[in-house]
Amino acid sequence: MLIEDAVSSGTPQFVIDSYATLADRAKTQSFGLIEEDVIVLDTETTGLSVQDNELIEISAARLSGREVIDRFDTFVHPKQLIPAEITELTSITNADVADAPSAVEAVAALADFVGGCPVIAHNATFDRSFIESVKGGVNVSDIWIDSLALSRIALPRLASHKLSFMADLFGCDSVSHRANADVDALCGVWRVLLVALTDLPQGLMARLADMHPDVPWSYRPIFSFLAGQNPGSIFSLSAARADVLKADRADDRVDADELPVLKMPSREEIEADYAPGGLVNRMYPTYEPRDEQIAMALEVRDALVTGTHRVIEAGTGVGKSMAYLVPFAEAARRNNITVGIATKSNNLADQLMYHELPKLAEQLDGGLSFCALKGYDHYPCLRKLERMSRGQVEITTKRDPADTLTAVAVIMAYVCQSTDGDLDSLGIRWRSVNRPDFTTASRECARRLCPFFPDKCLVHGARRRAAHADVVVTNHSLLFRNVAAEGRILPPIRHWVIDEAHSIEREARRQWARVVSADESRVLFERLGGSSTGALSQVSRDLATSEGSTLYLGLTAKATSTVARASMAIAGVFDGVRELGRRVRGGYDNANLWIGPELRESDDWHDFLQSAYTGIDALEQADKSVDALVQAVAADKPEVVVDLGDI
Repeated sequence: MLIEDAVSSGTPQFVIDSYATLADRAKTQSFGLIEEDVIVLDTETTGLSVQDNELIEISAARLSGREVIDRFDTFVHPKQLIPAEITELTSITNADVADAPSAVEAVAALADFVGGCPVIAHNATFDRSFIESVKGGVNVSDIWIDSLALSRIALPRLASHKLSFMADLFGCDSVSHRANADVDALCGVWRVLLVALTDLPQGLMARLADMHPDVPWSYRPIFSFLAGQNPGSIFSLSAARADVLKADRADDRVDADELPVLKMPSREEIEADYAPGGLVNRMYPTYEPRDEQIAMALEVRDALVTGTHRVIEAGTGVGKSMAYLVPFAEAARRNNITVGIATKSNNLADQLMYHELPKLAEQLDGGLSFCALKGYDHYPCLRKLERMSRGQVEITTKRDPADTLTAVAVIMAYVCQSTDGDLDSLGIRWRSVNRPDFTTASRECARRLCPFFPDKCLVHGARRRAAHADVVVTNHSLLFRNVAAEGRILPPIRHWVIDEAHSIEREARRQWARVVSADESRVLFERLGGSSTGALSQVSRDLATSEGSTLYLGLTAKATSTVARASMAIAGVFDGVRELGRRVRGGYDNANLWIGPELRESDDWHDFLQSAYTGIDALEQADKSVDALVQAVAADKPEVVVDLGDI
């Protein structure tokens, strides 16, 4: 397997080059004490649940440098029969374990072998839970190092962190779902991970080793030792982001509205893409042409050529994603424009981003650039990450604070090797990590006050980089918010596929809704006040003794009068809404009314309109009179402050 095929799409070339030499460097590089007397361990069990299943095999190896100096291998006799599917997976039969030691005996022997040394296991929580569920298992070791989580820190751009994937990629012993073979594979992968950690920016190991020293964390000794190889190195997240973004250079895209027509493949060329041996067949070797998929692809192509819309209902098994991706990708590449795909769910967006689009890019001559845009809470906030890594904020979760430190390390390594990306693909255990500690909402974002704004920031940088991509994948929510913001969120994308469109009506209403309430209206008018209370009363008192007070008090009286009428009229509007709900739905405490043609033609709606138009007219009159007062005072009496706040 080539490194280029094993990393996530969009990985910078310097990262690919670094990963490509890891296996060779791991054969010669030494790490002293941290690779002396460490135990690599794996188990096989009758199932995945520690409550319902049992151990059937334990294997471990003692490492000294690059050499295995001792082995421990044993079957374990379970109290239940081994399920057939487990035998098929592991080749371990009931005959193999018939005369094996019991779990208590096997774990006691393992404890003697380990002798309290650090234990390395891939997805260590699984192995540790089964070992420690056995009497005496807690005596095996106090230090368990999860090589799965460590691999996400050391190799954040790998497309997969499965042991079998990494063992194959780096030429280690193969994985066979037997504990002893998996141990051999992990022995090789372990040294690769250590080398990869040394490739992360200088000073990062020290930053990770020093953060929140009061929290017990199994990776701290590793990071501390590696930091000692470059004493005095200082880590800068800002500089690391600048370095990784140097490789992110892309041409500007054309606004499709400026093109007279789109250049597109012919219908025959599109059909050829779905024929045996064609583009889609090269992406998926087992692909079989489907008439419905080809028909859909041609409709999408024709819509792009003619600048018209299509509403297409594709049944299960049609392969709708590939039906629209091929013509849309061709439109982007041939016209140097950006096209968009909006999905209902992030699951579908991830399917496109991590499966379909990478495969399509691999088969297209010249490749295909693409990126995903999600809401703020899907991206790490680098400002918060920096403060967390420096220990400037407390860890809010009490369940397992070590998982929060692991999350910091994973995210920090990822953003040092990635131009963009979101949290959803990083494998963080959010059950014990407080996600808001690492993200920010739009209203919280410091923007220009943040040292990472705009390009170094993953949120704002992603939106800027999206303007240089062939394909942008987002969700319905962000698409409709962009419409409401008059196109200020997304780049100028003129051609969209709205996938899972059956749900867009509800999402559009949710995003475009404007909320008003009778209580908020009442409070607003109370703040404006009248002759004796509120802002208008204060203005009247301030102007009472000033020169020309007659003019200003006349304007104040008019403003007070029109505001009072508007208050009563708007109260009437809310009464009208309640009455409309009662008539149409038979109640108004919790009624949802869809204002469509049928309702607009009813007598109930026309009765409501009378109070609505009265309210609009009263508000307009109040707005004019209050504005006239404010303008007059501002021009002639600047010493008098008319403070209406946000009223």
